[in-house]
Parts: sequence; structure tokens; C-alpha cells
Amino acid sequence: MRLGSVVAIRSGVVLVAAVLWHTEANLACGEEPAGSPAAKAPIATKRRAFQPPTRVPVAIDRDKFGEGWKQAVPLPQTDDILEIWVKDGWLQAKRLDEERDLDWWIMLAKVTGGQMPAVTVVQKSTGLGFGFELSYGRYFIHDSDCALRAVRDRPDAEHAQPRTVFLSNDAKSRARSQAMVADLVLSSWEDKEWFVVVSGRVDERVDAVIRLNPLAVDVEEQGVDGRAVYSRIFRGDSWVIDDGDLLVADRMLSSDYKAAEREEQAREVVRNRPPPSLDIATWLNAKDDLSLDKLKGRVVFVDFWGTWCGPCVKKIPEVQKLAERFADRGVVVIGVHSAEAADTCRDFVEKNGITFPIAIDSGKTAKSYAVTEWPSMFLIDKQGKFVVSFADELPADALIEKLLHD
Repeated sequence: MRLGSVVAIRSGVVLVAAVLWHTEANLACGEEPAGSPAAKAPIATKRRAFQPPTRVPVAIDRDKFGEGWKQAVPLPQTDDILEIWVKDGWLQAKRLDEERDLDWWIMLAKVTGGQMPAVTVVQKSTGLGFGFELSYGRYFIHDSDCALRAVRDRPDAEHAQPRTVFLSNDAKSRARSQAMVADLVLSSWEDKEWFVVVSGRVDERVDAVIRLNPLAVDVEEQGVDGRAVYSRIFRGDSWVIDDGDLLVADRMLSSDYKAAEREEQAREVVRNRPPPSLDIATWLNAKDDLSLDKLKGRVVFVDFWGTWCGPCVKKIPEVQKLAERFADRGVVVIGVHSAEAADTCRDFVEKNGITFPIAIDSGKTAKSYAVTEWPSMFLIDKQGKFVVSFADELPADALIEKLLHD
């Protein structure tokens, strides 16, 4: 669970934009219920020494900076690029995705004599993310994965760009929010395959454009939240808040959406095939290796988990109870521990009184099952077919009973 916030102070008004989000691979293990097996001993974790992010300044040619100057900066761990340029006296920036379509564009600040921009690419210590920072005096743009923040010096309507430069002729207007005090018009559009938000002082000329998420993403809610000093437009979990100076967005990147599509396609392949074999480095609580081929004729429950995964550890007492309830009914429960932090597993199993078979993955099993989120649970019937796949909750006893009688 992470909390991020930014604050802008303007005319005595404080605007706070905060985003709270959760990931299934949460490293913070929560408190266990009293009396549960996992409450009997401290949770084993794989501790890593903190490594600060790597910050790499991008060189700017001072002699060439000025009207007509332009520079492209490749972004690490992605095919996206950041473009920065000066046109009509304004420093502008945009991010382009791997297909060179616009992710966002912002007019940052009016260029003044002697002032140089600073650009820094930030590589996260985990190697799983990146960011960059563009600053010009007190104005800045920070882009870190899906989170975008900017404090900008907005142009008047005359110097802003026509909306038609960024949106196609077929774009459909969806919502409009005007913050009167802030001299701000925020509007949303459906353009090609994306839900897009634009910001400006008037409807037709804009100084910022941001893609929120693909239209193909199902959402329960979308709309506007207009206040006197700021406006907010949201679609599902993605949103933009703008008060005219401070702009904050939490959006879906094209690369993340495509990666999710690939993951779902891989899951669909797994669902429609016989369960892959288990490629296991070590077995605990098992006299012999358990082969799924040999287990045909029995109901099998497989739980992909790890000691480093808070939600996984919270489910272990439930898995233990399920194994105990059906121990004499022909149900086989197997916990597949991830290859990550494998050295913590044996001690955790012993201290928490886990009795069902635990398989420490070689690393190949999770890949063959297309597991990218933990926990992931599978239920296999007597014929060796998936009945439940990629679940994060245990199957109901009634379903297992049905499979036992089929």
C-alpha cells in the first residue's frame, strides 16, 4: 500500500491531491488473526539493503538552447521517449509511446534569457520502474510510471495551441468542468482508442493534453468533479486534477495496458490446456514428488504463494484448514512457493505448523502457469481440467464437494 501526495498553495487556498493504491505483491505483511498458524511465528521475509534510485542528468547544449531547439530523451525500460522543445518562446514537453502516439503534452513555461532547463532520468532501485524530472526555474514536470505531476506557467489563450492539433476530427466530447476562480476549462474526449483530458483557459485552445486510459478498459464510473478553484475528471481508477498551476494525473500507460493484454492472453492459453507439470526445486511435507499426471482421479488445489507476499500469508491459515477438512476425501492441496525468497520457506513452514505439501518452485512453474500475481489459486477436477484458475480466494467447499461426487 502506498500513499503519494502533492500540495499547491494559491490565493490562500491549499489544494491537496492524493493517490492511494494497492498491489497484490504487497511486501508489508499484515497482522494475522489470533490463533492462526501464521500468528504463531514471525513472518519470514527476504530483506534487501536499500539502494537509492540512480539519477542520470541529461546534457543540454547551452549554445543551442532557445527558439527552435528540440531534444529527444529515451526512457529506460520502455520504448517511450520524452521530447522537449522551444516554440514561440515557450518550453514544451511531451511523452510519446512505443508507437510514437501522444501520451501527454504540456506547455511548461515561458523561456527567459539565461535560464536553462534541467532533465534527470531516474532509474528505480528495484529495476521495475523509472521516472524523469524536467524543471525550468520553479516550474517542473515529474513523470514516474503512471503518476504525472506538473507545476506550470500557463500561457494565455492566444499562445495556447488549438485543440485540433492533438485530437482527431472524429473525437467525441464527453464531459466539461470549469473552475471559475482558476480561469480553467477541463474537458474529456473519446479519441480513437483512448479517453483523453485536455486543459486550457478556453474550450478551443489548450495548454495540456493527457491520455487517461484505453476505451477498451471497462470502468464502473466516470465523470467530473468541479470546484471553485480546481477541476477533476476521472474514468475508473484514472484521473486528472488541475487548478491551473498544479496538474496531477494517475493514468494507464500504453505499455502497461499492452502488457496486461499479453498476460491475459497467456492466461487464456493456460485455461484451455491441461495443467502444466510442476517443475519443482524442493518438496516439503511430501515423501515423494507429486506429479499431476499421477494425481488424475483426485481433486487438486494448487496455491501459488510466497513468504514475501502479505495477502498470500494471510490466506495460508485458510489453505491449511481446507487441507485438513478434505484430508480423508481424496483432495490434494499443494502450495507452490515462488522461487523468490525460497530460503525463507522451510523455516516459515516449520514455525507455522503447515502440514500440506509445499513445493518450492524452480522458477519455471510460475512461468508455465502464466502466474504474475500472488496469490494465484487453481482448482483441478478428477479429469485433470481447470475448474478455477488465477483466483485470489479459496474455492467454496460446495464446489469441491461437487467435484468429489462427479
